[in-house]
Amino acid sequence: MKLYHANVIRSGRWLVAQTLEEPRITTQGRSLDEWVYMVRDAIELMTGDTGVHLGLILPPKVAGGKKRRRAA
Repeated sequence: MKLYHANVIRSGRWLVAQTLEEPRITTQGRSLDEWVYMVRDAIELMTGDTGVHLGLILPPKVAGGKKRRRAA
């Protein structure tokens, strides 16, 4: 199994991915689960590698989701 690292970038309602090892591999998803599925699928289609491991590079806004309001 091969390890790929992918940047997660929020673009509106989408999470966009680009792998560091293969910059030509880019994809997107609306949720983090869909995003992971799409990244693995794109890697398999572009390289033929199956069963890959992903190392995600998450900015704080993506990892934490929506900001919560404090009670006044």
